[in-house]
Amino acid sequence: MTTIVAVKDETGGVTFGWDSQSTSGHHKKLSVSEKVFRNGSVVLGVSGAVRASNLIEFMDVPEVDSYRPGFDSRAWAITGFIPELRRTLKNGGVVDSDAYEYWNGSAVLAVEGEIYRIGPDFAVMKAEDGIIAIGSGGDLAEAALRNGASVEEAVRQATQRDVYSGGEIHVKTVEGFFSDE
Repeated sequence: MTTIVAVKDETGGVTFGWDSQSTSGHHKKLSVSEKVFRNGSVVLGVSGAVRASNLIEFMDVPEVDSYRPGFDSRAWAITGFIPELRRTLKNGGVVDSDAYEYWNGSAVLAVEGEIYRIGPDFAVMKAEDGIIAIGSGGDLAEAALRNGASVEEAVRQATQRDVYSGGEIHVKTVEGFFSDE
């Protein structure tokens, strides 16, 4: 899987950290696809199946209409983003059940300076304390963050203990609102 962390700061910026290893069966290789990327006016970090990450990176993200009075980024994520995500993954062959849709992965969604965890059942959970860590090394990285480690050091510690994480560590800070450029 992977290790991805997102930490929100007091100004609305979000710092992401992630490893570069991909695993398939008993084989590991350095990833050629991005695990954290911008799509439209949001930034996403995706763990799990590489196919899902490929699809999410290039899906049509619904417009973020934050200019509208009373805009609620959580409501937008649940009623706008998630239906499009489900449709994209289903059409791409990642989700194949009509009865219960579940995907082999999870994601961090950063929108309007807020961060949300998207679970394998498409549940959206806001990071009330400003920290989200996902992937097979996520719990290890989160523990390191909560014990004072930097984002880079937290991912590094996770890669030293999680066999499904490794390689080069990337850190990127995105400031405030992610408007379309």
